Amino acid sequence: MQDRYLPFIAVFILTSVLLWVATIVTDCTCHGLNYYALSYDMFSGAETFVSSAGIFILGVLLYYALRRLFKPKRSVLKYTYWALLPLAVFNNAIVTTIHNLKVGGIERSICNKTRNNDGTGGVISKGLTLKEYRYIQNLQGELLNLPRSSKNITVRFYGGDFIGDFILQVDAICQKREIIKTGKNWRVKSTSKKNDTKLVVYSAPAK
Repeated sequence: MQDRYLPFIAVFILTSVLLWVATIVTDCTCHGLNYYALSYDMFSGAETFVSSAGIFILGVLLYYALRRLFKPKRSVLKYTYWALLPLAVFNNAIVTTIHNLKVGGIERSICNKTRNNDGTGGVISKGLTLKEYRYIQNLQGELLNLPRSSKNITVRFYGGDFIGDFILQVDAICQKREIIKTGKNWRVKSTSKKNDTKLVVYSAPAK
């Protein structure tokens, strides 16, 4: 490898490291959030690697094609190209960082309200807002839709494992006038009323 290419490689590596650091720093996930997501894509990492490798190869070929076509004399243009190339190669890191910045606050809040349920192999999230509950619902599709006035929500998630067997229980306080709907595979375990609100305990059988 000729020494004249080393500065460009260094710029490429530096930008790549900065993207990686941005992804790590903005990541607010925790064990609790990961536990709710039972489904994992085993091939997503391989697809990302192949895609990044392909974009890198095309980027290098494009660099040599542009250099032959325009013959730029200013090094700043070459440095700029190699600094921007990682943005295309590792575009997934950019998407992830933007996502982390958007949902970082709600993820931190959920993580602070979630703890391991010792002895059951599950997790418990207490004092959730409806917005936080719906965020978890996007991860764990088995959760039912709650009334709009729901607050102080508790989610108990027991025994999620590789096979997929688990038990879910949801407690929520809502206004007394709310119509309670259970949905598929859910039933109302108990209901207690206090003033203008009622506590509804939902449960789903083991699956």
